[in-house]
Amino acid sequence: MFKPDKAKAIWDRFEFVYTPKHGSWLNMAEIEFVRKEISA
Repeated sequence: MFKPDKAKAIWDRFEFVYTPKHGSWLNMAEIEFVRKEISA
């Protein structure tokens, strides 16, 4: 097990996004691509 501060640092790397069951992987890839474009 991790110490609490280490565990929090690892947990914060993950971003949970709601994806509808009918969303395809291509749609999710497109969303991710757009997010990277906006943040760049």
